[in-house]
Amino acid sequence: MHLDEYKYLRSFIMPTPRSIISFATNKNSGIKETTQLWSKYEANVQKAFKELNIKDPGIMPCYLHGISCEGWFDTDDSSIHVRFPKNGGDQELLDTIIHEILHLATYDDKYDYDRREEIVDTILAKPQFKKILAP
Repeated sequence: MHLDEYKYLRSFIMPTPRSIISFATNKNSGIKETTQLWSKYEANVQKAFKELNIKDPGIMPCYLHGISCEGWFDTDDSSIHVRFPKNGGDQELLDTIIHEILHLATYDDKYDYDRREEIVDTILAKPQFKKILAP
């Protein structure tokens, strides 16, 4: 992404020496927390995909970051990237993971950024996902 694209994101953390050191020293606990969080919700997410007839994107790498935007997806290697949250906690992390998985599952290169976001937001507003993501 180019710097001018960041203005459209919900949140973004610019790299600073402090943020880089903080994430580097806490990365193992971040990985453990993310794995534990996902294991609590994975079955419910799979059920929601099935009920809504959304293709299962299968097993994918999930890269955890300490800086940058909340999340993004990569269709080249079918991976997602999520930022370990500083303030939003488990809820923000879970929302970002599901959001990026839905992007991969619904991706069509004929759609622009805004349309792809609209598709994902529409799915997240369905009851199957609202009950998973309810705080």
